[in-house]
Amino acid sequence: MSTIRQKVALQFTDAEKPYSRKRMIGKGFSTERVVIERNSPFDYKWSGATHYLALHNLRLADGETFLDGERTSRLCDLGNRMTFIPSGSVISGWSAPKKHPNSFTALYFRHGEMSDELSEHYGSCDLFPSVYFEDAALLATMQKLSGLLVQPGADDQIYAESLGLLAVMELLRMQKAAPKQRAVSKGGLSLRQQTILREYIEDFLHTDISLSDLAGVVGLTRFHFARAFAVTFGEPPHRYVSRRRIDLARQLLQDTSLGINEIAEKVGLKTATMLSRHMRKLVGVTPSQFRRDRPL
Repeated sequence: MSTIRQKVALQFTDAEKPYSRKRMIGKGFSTERVVIERNSPFDYKWSGATHYLALHNLRLADGETFLDGERTSRLCDLGNRMTFIPSGSVISGWSAPKKHPNSFTALYFRHGEMSDELSEHYGSCDLFPSVYFEDAALLATMQKLSGLLVQPGADDQIYAESLGLLAVMELLRMQKAAPKQRAVSKGGLSLRQQTILREYIEDFLHTDISLSDLAGVVGLTRFHFARAFAVTFGEPPHRYVSRRRIDLARQLLQDTSLGINEIAEKVGLKTATMLSRHMRKLVGVTPSQFRRDRPL
């Protein structure tokens, strides 16, 4: 059995190291808690021969996450969200943290080495990556593991190994019971997935929202997501996003005195010309006509 000493690579814009790590190593796993001590932007990357599970307590002003080189998310509120990356995959990105007690707790493991029972029951389980997901049972265990790294005690090693084993078991049970291709119920998105998507779209209307962004938020492949979205919302993702951009533009045209170029930027359409083209297509009038004809 090899000792697991892998860790997430962090690179800050500051010359000094504005973070601290605390680490424990057990049979078939290692765990660490990383505290970000200043609001300096940083790049991060993890890849390796072990699996990676992380609990995030991060609040970001901005950031991007890439899975195997493809942008997966621009989510900024990562409080109590988790990420799982199986061996062979790569997660990377950059973060600009807000003023907040930012930290994350990571568990690196080979479940076949942690216990014979895990190897027997989950050795053939097909593992898939999941970025910024939520699960109450796993969250509770990861929070205990994080707390253990904050306040050491006399029984650290035994407790850490017990928590690490429990966390991996909960993760593998979740993956085995709900693999990615089954994440969509009856061909559509769950109510929770719909809520997450609506909130994400409203928060990022001013940016370029890609299909990968939206699929990553709910942990689906682009193929499964596009199909499930259309089943749920009755239209493809690009049309829904365009419609929400124009809804917001109409509200700003009616309720504010902002210039049309400013409004175009706020709804993610960059220029007045682009905004005008979209409004004519969806509403039948240009922004200037809409503003002129609005009720006083």
